[in-house]
Amino acid sequence: MRPNLVADAALTQRTSASEFVIGAETDACIRSTIHGAFTRGYDVTLVGDAHTTGDLSEWGAPRPEAVIANVNLYWQYQSAPGRTARVTSADDVEFGGSPSGS
Repeated sequence: MRPNLVADAALTQRTSASEFVIGAETDACIRSTIHGAFTRGYDVTLVGDAHTTGDLSEWGAPRPEAVIANVNLYWQYQSAPGRTARVTSADDVEFGGSPSGS
């Protein structure tokens, strides 16, 4: 099974339909993850100060801080029926409930 299908299968077992996204390669992995989760019906919170990307400006790409700022900017305005997309800071992330299996 492809990794994103494994993750989707695991997420559908949970009672929450909200996901927080952090990570690397904002212009590839992060964008794919937030759009994929949103398309699959999840509420998606991008942690705006917890993702990064490599510097590809040597090849004509925007500088990393511009890539990150752009994704943070447009993600806060995404919308779809019954779903929310938002951007928050790491300081504002709170995890509730108990870990699965506890």
